[in-house]
Amino acid sequence: MQFYTLPIHLAAITTLDVSIVVIYLVAMVGIGIYYSISTRNSEDYLLGGRRMASTTVGMSLFASMLSTISFLAWPGEIILHGPTILSQVIAYPIVFAIVGWLLIPKLVQLPVTSAYQILEVKLGKSVRYLASFMFVLLRTLWMAVVVYATVDKVIVPVFDLPPSATPWLCAVLGAVTVVYSVLGGLRAVVTTDVVQTLILLLGALVSLVIISYKLGGISEIIPDAWPDNWSAIRVNFHWSDRTVLGFLLNFVCWYVATMGSDQMAIQRYLATPSDITARKVLRTSLVIDATVFCFMGLVGLALMSWFLANPSWLREGEEVYVNADRLFPRFITLGLPIGLTGLVIAGLMSAAMSSLSSGINSTAAVITTDWLQGLCGLRLDARKQLVAARVASALMGCIVVVTSTFMQYIEGNLFECTVRVANLMTGPLFVLFFMAMFVPRAQASTAIAAGSAAMAVAVSISFSQPLQLDFIDGIGFLWILPTSLVTGIVVGVVLSILFPASKQSNYQPNP
Repeated sequence: MQFYTLPIHLAAITTLDVSIVVIYLVAMVGIGIYYSISTRNSEDYLLGGRRMASTTVGMSLFASMLSTISFLAWPGEIILHGPTILSQVIAYPIVFAIVGWLLIPKLVQLPVTSAYQILEVKLGKSVRYLASFMFVLLRTLWMAVVVYATVDKVIVPVFDLPPSATPWLCAVLGAVTVVYSVLGGLRAVVTTDVVQTLILLLGALVSLVIISYKLGGISEIIPDAWPDNWSAIRVNFHWSDRTVLGFLLNFVCWYVATMGSDQMAIQRYLATPSDITARKVLRTSLVIDATVFCFMGLVGLALMSWFLANPSWLREGEEVYVNADRLFPRFITLGLPIGLTGLVIAGLMSAAMSSLSSGINSTAAVITTDWLQGLCGLRLDARKQLVAARVASALMGCIVVVTSTFMQYIEGNLFECTVRVANLMTGPLFVLFFMAMFVPRAQASTAIAAGSAAMAVAVSISFSQPLQLDFIDGIGFLWILPTSLVTGIVVGVVLSILFPASKQSNYQPNP
């Protein structure tokens, strides 16, 4: 194994790399302008005319769910706690079976724009508007974490900027994303997602190849002994520790709940012509996700081996196991060839932009359809609907940028922070869909009670870590979603048995 002193000429990012980043950002805006020319109405803007191809939409779905957080958090989690997280790969076939054959046929049977119109058919307007509010809150927090993490973990250290620049950089990143999202709609979002995914994978592949070559082969990235800070791989049940069962249940619950209740996912199903095509979208997304997930595990091991062998590449005061989330951006800046560094930095930024653009477009669909036309009762023609969707997109972008400045106060590494924020509303939101789709005698009041119970459990565990109870040591963050999901479903089913709906609803949702 060779040791490499930090090259002096790589101490700062080059002009060429900066130029590539700027050109990339301009190109994203150009894509938005291109698609804005052919966007004639809100259905084109929000659903791509319901005629988008399954492969590109599947890649977009993967990119939307990936984000910079996943790209940095997966390797960082492995470096910090070990490979137990890789047990999640067992879950992919389970997720496809549940979502593909149980949920998608029920979700795409109505010609709706917002997923939450589906809830109105069974449970009424109150549940529809509650779900849409929960979704907007969930995606606002999630997008804010993505933007902040990208600026804090990538842009600021890569360009060697002071922390005070963080809010301004959040604003720039948000502004560029809002521009092409507002102009081009879902088609621009999907196209940029595909480009951004390919750039990210290229950067990870090149990084793995370079590290493996310089260390003497792929076998050199595997540690000779189990690091002291890694958690022991345990399959057994444990409330407060990272175990195979904990990761597996958290992942299955998250994917099923997200793919079955999140407008970002359901909007992509609705953008395809049938449930068969929607299943292809899901399959494409899951195959790419599983492949990239395992690949990023190797990248995490490679980064750990590299920086342990070459501590001079760390910043002053940094440690491998303490600053695990920052190692990948550090290697991209210092270890990749000039030019490719700029491209991959743009890719890391683009991962945040793809998540932000997808979230903006999806929340705009909810605000326009559920709030303006549904809750407020506005009757908008095709042109006004398009204008309203674009205004809503711009407004959401501004709110996300402001909210991102508060994300620094959430404790935990990047992976843990993501789970805490993203799972607050994911379980409660899916409980409402579960009640609508699988509980025949459910009514609005029982569904709302079930969702409220799930939310109370999620918030309690997330903000009281570990939650101390008399009969267990504590509930860890991995159990936020499974516990809240089970609680909500049990409460909903029991209340529906005790207080069944007097008759089935048979009215159609409002526009």
